[in-house]
Amino acid sequence: MKQKQLKSVYFVFFLVMLLLLPAVLIHASGDKECQADLEKCNQQVESAESESSQLKSENSQLKSDKESLKSTIDTLESEKADLQSKIAQLESKIAQKDKEIENLLAEAPDPMIVTRTIEEKIQEKEAEIIELRMEKDELETSVREINQELAQLKSENRTIKAKNESLTNQVKGLTDENEELLTALEVYEGIQRETIELIDIVLERINELLYEEIRDGKVRVFKGTLGIVLDVVSEHMFNVGSVEINPGGKTILSKIGILLSELDGYLIGVIGNADNKPIVSPALKKKYPTNWELSAARGASVVRYFIDVSNVRASRLVSMGLGEFQPIDTNKTVEGRGNNRRIDIVLLPIDVIAAVVIGAEIK
Repeated sequence: MKQKQLKSVYFVFFLVMLLLLPAVLIHASGDKECQADLEKCNQQVESAESESSQLKSENSQLKSDKESLKSTIDTLESEKADLQSKIAQLESKIAQKDKEIENLLAEAPDPMIVTRTIEEKIQEKEAEIIELRMEKDELETSVREINQELAQLKSENRTIKAKNESLTNQVKGLTDENEELLTALEVYEGIQRETIELIDIVLERINELLYEEIRDGKVRVFKGTLGIVLDVVSEHMFNVGSVEINPGGKTILSKIGILLSELDGYLIGVIGNADNKPIVSPALKKKYPTNWELSAARGASVVRYFIDVSNVRASRLVSMGLGEFQPIDTNKTVEGRGNNRRIDIVLLPIDVIAAVVIGAEIK
């Protein structure tokens, strides 16, 4: 089931590619586009690695800041505990001084009469109490300041912790993304290398099978990174105004059919093209109102020949007509119009579609 779905995706994608490939391959820009895709993919991998490295550095700095902050908090907590201990000691001393004053008052012969000596001792104790309370107030002020600083530091610590967790997640996400990009890039480069090697092998076979046709200018071969286009001049395949393949065309197609039967891993697109001269014959115009219909019918005739005569699986074939709208030469001369009247047979390795899909996912 999954393979059927994948084939369907490939086939739909192939339809779109066939609309674009003739111009891409014929004008030899396939290499540049693939190279550009590869460079863009490399740049994305480098960018992801750089961003991941930067985030890791930031994360490391945050961890260091967090540890430093924790050390500061621990120091302040220790200082706070020490101050609180001192405050407790001062409170104990104040209580002791209060007790000593009570004892002095109790020593008086008459509670209503306090001797001067006792009064001086009481004043001395009260002065000590005032001094101790002032020291206690200073310590309590220090404790309050420490509490405020601790609250701020703990708030900063929570912020750093949250940011650290966020950065950790970002680093993980970028690391995963980087690994996916590297894997996709490896697959992409591998398919590209294999495809170039296979295309060179196929070109040798084409030159062997179609040596005479290529030499005589009946068939032109265009190579690109994505595949190969066999450009068959229409006058060597169809009589004027006809969609029936003539004997010379059948000879050419029978040789191409041998090639296609050997290339089971290739999808095949057959594209009819015309010049810009309108159809003028009333009988012909009735059957084919424009060059769209005529070019499409000729493409379909070639596909039918491959299926019926060369036994090429129909599932590998796509037929279409582009009328006069994809010229490769000028329509202002007889020779140019002859070049534009053609059948493009596009050979596209199935692996190339996978590479292009991977490239699209990378983007």
